[in-house]
Amino acid sequence: MLFQRSNSQFDIRNRFALGYQYDIPFTKGFHGWGKYVLDGWSQSAIFSAQSGLPATAIAAPVTVCSVPGFTVATCPPDANGNSQLVGITDTLLNGTANSNTVVTTALNGNAALLHPVPNLNNPQQQANLPVSEPLLGNDGSGGRNHLRLAGLTNLDLAFAKMFKLTEAKSFQLRWEMFNALNHANFAGYVNQFASPNFNTYESTATNMRQMQLSAIEQPSFLAEGRPDAFPLVF
Repeated sequence: MLFQRSNSQFDIRNRFALGYQYDIPFTKGFHGWGKYVLDGWSQSAIFSAQSGLPATAIAAPVTVCSVPGFTVATCPPDANGNSQLVGITDTLLNGTANSNTVVTTALNGNAALLHPVPNLNNPQQQANLPVSEPLLGNDGSGGRNHLRLAGLTNLDLAFAKMFKLTEAKSFQLRWEMFNALNHANFAGYVNQFASPNFNTYESTATNMRQMQLSAIEQPSFLAEGRPDAFPLVF
């Protein structure tokens, strides 16, 4: 039942989103240069914050040294220089591959060798890990989607100035910032327990702060809120 009940893979438990646009209202009655310079300003933003997605810590393929008396970190190569690390097929822990009689791994009843190895260069750490891999063909007790990854926070800002060129045309100048907070939203979580980078993030879900300046020519009726036409961006 442990693996039948869990968080959904796309479960975002909490999410908050806010979007707004504020047009400066007190300049509508201005005239002359005062209206041309101060009227038509607006500020808008989109803010979102959400909790992270669930993830499962998975058991990675584990290798052992086929040479008795050597660990993964100290395993010597063979006479031809090839690695003598082999994948574990000894599910019975009797030194054989399942029911075969040929010895293929060096476990021989030592279940401690089934511990995952986050640091292959530290045999002591390998021996003292508080958890171990389940036997092949068996499920572990860690559960599914029981971890919760880092959330995501993002703020996009825009400042705009509308210039009315004629009765039929207007011109808008926009300065936009994406990820204005320059917040690092981590991604690329390493959930393979035997990886040396386990429980770390290797990338980001959003870019660093980016800014752009854009100019839009649009009919005046669109600037006044009529949704039946689209601006041309150049």
